[in-house]
Amino acid sequence: MILAKELIDSTTKAKIYKKPLGEIVRLFRIDGCRMCGHDTKTHFLEISETGLIKIKEPIGGEKIW
Repeated sequence: MILAKELIDSTTKAKIYKKPLGEIVRLFRIDGCRMCGHDTKTHFLEISETGLIKIKEPIGGEKIW
């Protein structure tokens, strides 16, 4: 499992992530999983104020949960 943060510091990134300049997005991806199917898309990750984590829609796609 890969967790990452991306600073939206260009108009290109703003278009890709559909977020305003200066915002930070958190991302989640499963890089590899032997012998079982898994979603290979990169998803937005949201951490609430209470520390709960939600895996959101994939980048450029629709929500699956």
